[in-house]
Amino acid sequence: MAAAIRDDLRAIGIDLEVEPLGFDEFHEVILDPRNQVPVALSYLWLRDYPSGGAVFLPIFYGPFAGDTQNWNVSRVGATPKQLRSWGYSVTSVPSVDEKIEECIPLVGSEQVSCWAEVDKLLMEEVVPFAPYLFVDCAVVVSSRVANYSVDQFTTYPAPDHMAVVAEPLQ
Repeated sequence: MAAAIRDDLRAIGIDLEVEPLGFDEFHEVILDPRNQVPVALSYLWLRDYPSGGAVFLPIFYGPFAGDTQNWNVSRVGATPKQLRSWGYSVTSVPSVDEKIEECIPLVGSEQVSCWAEVDKLLMEEVVPFAPYLFVDCAVVVSSRVANYSVDQFTTYPAPDHMAVVAEPLQ
């Protein structure tokens, strides 16, 4: 898949050197800002809480740039001092920290609207991420499963929200 993406990007003038890595090595490499990885073709993020903060804070919040326990591999919001310490020649990068900090204390529809504004700001002015791959799965369940809901974290059936009947459904 990486070769197909590389070839498609080459057709529009973007040339990539693709280096397939195993799961652990991949994360070790992209999380270390000193490696200056310009593009990660396969970056997985699962939502663990139904809020924009579950995505925008770990991935785009400046204070998390360079922290190997977080996932801001775009380095959005990194400080000039951080950029120098990682060996970058640029002295500044875009930031959405101010907008993220505005959203954090909000609740309800105000928070939802605020996170939508962060998303719009990122996509229209910063553009560090371009989602192109989504997981789609078929779920096969027993005929005894009467009902279930999907776990929003993994997109699989949530076992704690599953109804099972004694006799198979017809």
